[in-house]
Amino acid sequence: MTGPDRSRSVDEATLRYLARALGRRSEVRQTSLFPTTKLESLIVTLDVEYYPEQIDAVLLEIRAYTNGDFHVGAFARPHESAHLASSRERLDRQRPFRST
Repeated sequence: MTGPDRSRSVDEATLRYLARALGRRSEVRQTSLFPTTKLESLIVTLDVEYYPEQIDAVLLEIRAYTNGDFHVGAFARPHESAHLASSRERLDRQRPFRST
């Protein structure tokens, strides 16, 4: 496991805001801010009720930095009994955002 990237600072205020805002959504089962395995991240667990039966879990990993960089990863884990080609689907979007 690698530690946090010391060349940039985590935007804790933004991640705390997102945790509160997303935590109020009915589609969200739980939020976990800065878990021990993801020290720079907000982990959002979505309610699987909105996904096909073959999906056991859906997670979002969100990172935000004070320099405007951010990262969002989406992970879907198939149910163990499902016969899917991939054991995990991943969608990553990363791009710098600068407000004007």
